[in-house]
Amino acid sequence: MQMMATTTTTTTASAPSSSSSLPLLPAEAGAASNDAAEAAFAATLPQQQQLDAAAISRSAIQGNYETTFDSNYELFKLLYDGLLAHAPLPAIFDAAARESRTVGVLDASGSSMSWAVEFAKAYPCAEVVVLNPITTREDAPTNVTIARGPAQNMPFPDKHFDLLHSFGVLIAQPAKETNSILTEFKRVVRPGGFVELYEPYVIIQRCGPFGRSLNDAAVAVFDILKAKARIALDLDVLLSSHGLGIVDEGNRAITIVPSDPQLSDACYQHLRTILLAMGPLLAALGLFSEDALRDTMDRARDEFQELQSYHNWLYAVGQVA
Repeated sequence: MQMMATTTTTTTASAPSSSSSLPLLPAEAGAASNDAAEAAFAATLPQQQQLDAAAISRSAIQGNYETTFDSNYELFKLLYDGLLAHAPLPAIFDAAARESRTVGVLDASGSSMSWAVEFAKAYPCAEVVVLNPITTREDAPTNVTIARGPAQNMPFPDKHFDLLHSFGVLIAQPAKETNSILTEFKRVVRPGGFVELYEPYVIIQRCGPFGRSLNDAAVAVFDILKAKARIALDLDVLLSSHGLGIVDEGNRAITIVPSDPQLSDACYQHLRTILLAMGPLLAALGLFSEDALRDTMDRARDEFQELQSYHNWLYAVGQVA
């Protein structure tokens, strides 16, 4: 469950840079009610950052909720200083030039086209394919195309792309699909090419009783749908287990604290929209009736003034042998 807001100071702390060195929290349901464990975990996060409220525009926070993907992408760009990829792009383009071919890039995220459009504009000599976007962009340049097909059986030939970019894909899939998706990712990337995975991990702190009950329900949905909420902690292991060599990995974290009423309300409205959309599912699972969900959301509103959350994006880059 993703929430957005910022603080008014910026701090940085050192910690291990490898995602595999991060300590694991207790089982998801237990972690949802264990602030001490969450705080201990947050204290270890590398490059801990508190971003100034002015760093994200009001429009991005309050108006850009067409999809949660675009909202998260705004945070992602801030965390990584606008960097489009952690894969070694100069090496990718040099290899293509030596072979007199065009660089092929696949955005397998299945979300918005924001990353693909920005990458295609920055590198007009690359051919960028977006798999299953949920929105389209009128400003997409001519070197961007759209493809449709399941991530487990993508409509591309073997060894076709130089770079595959995956943003928040694995956390949205049942855990049993992870291996087949990564096998397919590797299949469509040429030898010497790269697969880069970015996944979020959110720790919620200082939730009052109503907000905590909503968080517990969201955790239960992850469990019931067999999704792996902490898959971001295993990206290097997953790539290595599929025969890719790890060339880079890391984590950036934002301390998310609504620091004024407007930002707090925007955060609340965002979560309310997501949870109410999940209302029928929560009711079918016996977690909340739709009326009880609305009532709990209303009662949780004031708690957002004290909400604190850690929103992390972890990444790993693997090279295909």
